[in-house]
Amino acid sequence: MRAEYKAKFPEWTKSDKYFDLCLSNDIDSLFSCKLLEKVKGYKINYFYDFNCLYKTENAINEAIAVDIDLIRGKCWGNHVTPFYNPEAANLNIIDSISHENYFDKYAGSTLLEIWSYYDIPLPQSEEAKMILLAIDSFYLGYYSQYFNDIISHAHYLNVLEMKEFEEILSRYKPKDFEEVKKKYNLNGKIWIDKDKKLASDIRLAELSELFDLDLTLPDIEFLPYYYFIPQTAKISTIGGKIFSAALVGRNKIKYSVAV
Repeated sequence: MRAEYKAKFPEWTKSDKYFDLCLSNDIDSLFSCKLLEKVKGYKINYFYDFNCLYKTENAINEAIAVDIDLIRGKCWGNHVTPFYNPEAANLNIIDSISHENYFDKYAGSTLLEIWSYYDIPLPQSEEAKMILLAIDSFYLGYYSQYFNDIISHAHYLNVLEMKEFEEILSRYKPKDFEEVKKKYNLNGKIWIDKDKKLASDIRLAELSELFDLDLTLPDIEFLPYYYFIPQTAKISTIGGKIFSAALVGRNKIKYSVAV
């Protein structure tokens, strides 16, 4: 990541302090958590599915929410949010992206932010690189018909210092990335099963082998800790005790309100 951007990230991202991780319900969050586990030694001890926050018996440390845009508290995120959280590690917050300049946003994954921030070498495999671009559909900006999307995509590839992705993007078409998504079920979800453990329909074993990184779910019970009501509304109508929030359009927001 370019030095002037890295310098703007919260101080806790540079800390040697141990934190627990809060996982959400998709591959961007899980892959990001596993990368943080490898680089920083953090462990997943919380799970948030936007309806409930769960925790394990080992959840005794301060936590970082991963691919979850909290209103306050430490988190790695990638969405545009109408709230300023100074403890959020999020390129859109650093670049002051809001509903007013929404189409200039970073439209990539939390995973690539973390990958770039900690200067982790990209994999050699072309398929692995395609997967990284397919998570949260970062590849789409390259092929967009909209000027803002193309300029923004090029800008953030430069910020991430991942210009080598351009070779992959020039060689393949959007349908090729869609096929990769289907092959590994990258749009699959993570949930709590009847045994109070994490489960998923994402092809985690195959991804683990391809990236030489353990992407399997922790085999431990997660118990309900706090409940939320997810909402979707116009920005002007939001209210309540908001826990997490993200714009899903220029004037529409999805958020969770504490019960």
